[in-house]
Amino acid sequence: MKLTGRVLHLVENPTLLRAQLDGAQVSVAGAAYVYGVNTDAMISGQACTLGYTGEILGPWFLENFQDVVRYDDVRNGGFQVIVGGDAYGSGSSREVAVVAHQGAGIQLVVADSFQRIFQENMVYGGVPFTTDRAVLTRLEAGEDLDVRSFFEELPPFFRAVAAEGGLLAYGSKLLRGELGPAYDTQRAPSR
Repeated sequence: MKLTGRVLHLVENPTLLRAQLDGAQVSVAGAAYVYGVNTDAMISGQACTLGYTGEILGPWFLENFQDVVRYDDVRNGGFQVIVGGDAYGSGSSREVAVVAHQGAGIQLVVADSFQRIFQENMVYGGVPFTTDRAVLTRLEAGEDLDVRSFFEELPPFFRAVAAEGGLLAYGSKLLRGELGPAYDTQRAPSR
């Protein structure tokens, strides 16, 4: 992955957040990041009634977040990477929150920590993620990163699904016989 778009930092300061959305190059050094960006804040229940595709949900991504994000701000802002604080993806297990990220153009999520169910939904949906903020410096320096390296610490099944770009791609290859199971099927189960 090469950085071709912008990076959106979900900071607590609404003025800094709005400035980013308005296209300003602002320093977020020392700014506090929002704790627990909730899946309900990522995509509203009302938006979910419209459909479940990225094209439908992308414009609604983060609408009304911190009372400063407006309809289609993220997608129109050309953001490719989003950066959050701890407990990113808390709240309900709304799978469409991942679809909304994709529809808004987000190709990488960087956060201090992720809620487990949301992290699994990112694996299944094919959205790369990491807790390594050094990735931002590397991307901004022009490095082309292999996002598969972000998944090395995941359990075997999640690592295999993530490496293929999501559950649909993984399952399709598995059914076509292009992949084997992610686990050793010859080993006896532990008791």
